[in-house]
Order: sequence, then C-alpha cells, then structure tokens
Amino acid sequence: MGYTEYILAPERGGNRPTNLFLLRAIDNFFRRWPLFVLPCLLLIGAGVLRAQQIPVHYQATGVLSISSNPLLQDSVPQAGVTVYPNETPAAAASRIINELLATDVFVQSLAAKAGLASSAPLSNTEVMSVRSSVAAVAIGDRLLRVNAKWVEPQHSLQLVEALVAGYADYLLTIQTKNYADAVQYWTATAAQARQAESVAQSAVQDYLSAHPAPKNGSARPVEETLDIQRLNDAVAENRKGVVDAQAKIDHATLATGRAKHDIASSMQVVDKPTQPTAPEGIRKKQALTLGIFGFLALFVLLIMVVAAASLDHSVRLAEDLGSTVGIPVVATVPNLPQMRRRLRARGVGPPSGSS
Repeated sequence: MGYTEYILAPERGGNRPTNLFLLRAIDNFFRRWPLFVLPCLLLIGAGVLRAQQIPVHYQATGVLSISSNPLLQDSVPQAGVTVYPNETPAAAASRIINELLATDVFVQSLAAKAGLASSAPLSNTEVMSVRSSVAAVAIGDRLLRVNAKWVEPQHSLQLVEALVAGYADYLLTIQTKNYADAVQYWTATAAQARQAESVAQSAVQDYLSAHPAPKNGSARPVEETLDIQRLNDAVAENRKGVVDAQAKIDHATLATGRAKHDIASSMQVVDKPTQPTAPEGIRKKQALTLGIFGFLALFVLLIMVVAAASLDHSVRLAEDLGSTVGIPVVATVPNLPQMRRRLRARGVGPPSGSS
C-alpha cells in the first residue's frame, strides 16, 4: 500500500510564533551553546578563585566612655577647631577620629605605633588599607566603640591601642598648643635675660676692677657710687626677668599637666581591647562574591545572545523569509527524510523502501 505525502497551507488563526527576535535568539543559543557557556564558566571560575582568596581578618574592639566634648574647654570652643551645636561627646570624638583618619600623616603615625610600618613610610595602597581597617562609632551620647581589623590578631589589637593613643595625643596638642607656644616663648625670653644678667654682672666686675675702693676707707665719689648702683640695678632687672620668665614657664607646664589629667579623666576605657582568638567569618563575603560573578556571567550571556541574534541575518525560519523578502508564506515543505525517520521511530508511517 502506497504512502502519500501532502503539503498543506497553514491554517488561518493558527498558533504561529510572532516574536521572531526571540526565536532567532533561542535558535542561535542552541546552535552555538558552547561558545556562550564557555565565558560564563570562566567568569564563575574566576568568582570561585576570588572567593577563595578573600583574606581572613581578626577584629579587636574597645569601648571608651567620653564624659565631655573634647573640643570644648569651659564651654568655649578651642581655637582652630569646628564644634557643631548639640553635638554629643561621643559623636564629637567619633567625628574627630574619622577626620584624622582622612589624613595621611595621622595614618602613617598610626601604622608606626601599631608596628605596621618600618623605617620607610607606607605606600598609598598600604595607607588606604590601614584607613579602611579602623573605625570609630558613637554608641549613644557618651560611649565610643573603636574597631580594627587586620590579618594578624596582634596587629589588630595594636591598631586599636594606637588609635586611642593617637586621638589622645591630638586632643593634647589642640588643648595645649597655646601653652606649648608660651613655654617656647618664655624659654627664649629667659635665655636672653640670663645672658643679659651675665653681661651686667661682668660690667659690674669690670667697673669695680677699674675703680677700686679707696684704701683709706673713705667713701667713694658720688659719681662712682651712682655708676655702681646703675650697674647693679641692671643686674637685678635682668634677674627679675629670668624669674618672671621661669614663672611663666612653670605656669604653662602646670597647665599642660592639668590638660593631660583632664583628657585622661574625660576618656575612660570601659571595655579594654583584647587580642582576638578567632577570625571573622567570611561565608557572607564569599557568597556575595559568587553572586556578583554569577550575575555578571548571566549578564554577559544575555549580551552575547542578543548580539548574536542581532548580527545573524541568515534565513532559518519561514517567518524570517516573510519578514526579509516581504512576501507572505503560503506553505512550508517539511524535511521529508527527517520526518520519515521520526515516524518510523514512533511506529507510524510506511515501511522502509516504500513510496
């Protein structure tokens, strides 16, 4: 019995695919899927390697109690600093520390105190690494938390201690700057007064040598007596200058010591930082890294598929022919050998060799 094949026109109103670009994109993907999948696998592999290279950090934490705004002295702002209205002591301390961390000089000194820097200064990359590893956060109005992360637990502890010490040194410098300038000025003044006193004493000795006292015990002439009195007055005046300058120096030194005491009393350690014994978990960072690379792989895959579909102008579908030439497709001729094989595989259709 013969088997007849018919070519029928497509039915009107049938479910014909309308999104030609989507069909072309799907067709291109399945035709060249290794070329699309390979970059995605490379990106995912790079993400796995990057996740495995995430360093393990140790975190040390200390909590300070700030009893007063360090920028205020007797409710008056210090010269050369900025004070915001209604700023709490902890917020002021946190702001000062974070502003100091923005300067390379402070970060360099911080690294030196923590033992991270040798004789040579840190590079820009190392400075940025240290800057991003420490932070100060206000907890309420009077509590300040200082954190430091580093790959060695000992250095993380040293960073916290160095940050607290550097902050205290900065406050001491700000609050005692006028006193330090006064000490420097009056020290120079005292040195000049001592030198002038020595010169005046030499002048007295020279005058007495040149005008010895009368041997008969009689009184000196009035002119000599007045000259000696004038020279002795110069010695006394210079000695008084030395005494006054030393008093100013003692006052500035005492004020500096009082400022140190005030800083120490206004900044108490509540939770002393200790050396961490266990590293921080890195699972979240690894998962985030893998997610970013996975999203990037999907994005690259989408871009490649869209680009391939846009650049592919070959005709593979009946709809491509209609949209390209502008002639409606009346009928399509199926692939008869392939159709016969499919029918035979299902047990339907003519046997092999029949027409």
